[in-house]
Amino acid sequence: MQTQFKDGSVMVCGGCSRDAKLEYVGDAKKRICKVGIAVGKNEDTTTKWANVVAWHDTAAVLSKAKKGDSVFVIGKLNTREYNGKPYTDLVADFVSVCSPSAAATSPPPGGFQPAGDGIGVDAGDFGADDGELPF
Repeated sequence: MQTQFKDGSVMVCGGCSRDAKLEYVGDAKKRICKVGIAVGKNEDTTTKWANVVAWHDTAAVLSKAKKGDSVFVIGKLNTREYNGKPYTDLVADFVSVCSPSAAATSPPPGGFQPAGDGIGVDAGDFGADDGELPF
C-alpha cells in the first residue's frame, strides 16, 4: 500500500525483507536504522520495494522490526547517487511496527499503561444532578 500527500510525504505499509539493524554513526553517535520493505507488486508481478531510513527515536522504533513484520511508514522521498547509480530512500518521520512480537516486547508510547477491563472500578461520587452544566 502506498499513498502520497500534498506536502510530498509518502505513506507506505509493507513487509520487512530482513531484521532491521540499528547503527550509530558519526562522532555524535546518532542512531540510524535501515530496512527494505515490500510495498506491492508491479503489473508484471515483480515486487515493489521501499528502502526505509530512520534516524534518532524513529530509528529505535524501526529497529524492533523483524523479517516478515508489517511496517507502516510516513516520510519523504530522498534521492541520492552511489557509484554512479541513483537510489531513492524513504526517510521516515513516523514508523509503526505492526506485529504481535514487537507490540509484546515494547511498552506503549508515552508511558501509558493499559487501563484494564474496568470491572469493579469506582467512577467517583458526582453528587446530585442540579441540572447545571459545568461549562
